Amino acid sequence: MDVAARKKLDEIIKLLEKGATEKDILDKKFDGNKAKMAEWINKSFNEFTLKEKELLSFQKYEIVKQLKEKNMGIPVEALEILEQHEKRLRALELKLEDLQKLKNSEKKSK
Repeated sequence: MDVAARKKLDEIIKLLEKGATEKDILDKKFDGNKAKMAEWINKSFNEFTLKEKELLSFQKYEIVKQLKEKNMGIPVEALEILEQHEKRLRALELKLEDLQKLKNSEKKSK
């Protein structure tokens, strides 16, 4: 990953860790252009660490966050448990993707 892309990723990660939403990232780093953001993420995705991939999958957690903010009659504790399970599931999905890529690359090298 080139230096500029790494710097941009580090800035995005800092924003996400501070609680930024997808819209915040879109507006601050991609001039509101969703296609530009998707292109950048797709181009750089293979070079992201597992933690970075998890943080960049904020769309999945945005729903839980919105439910928590609105507290739609669901106890906050239940939402927190749901959020933890979602994070574990996402981490497993990412590991599975990485294993699948490894398996595919081994097949190609034979």
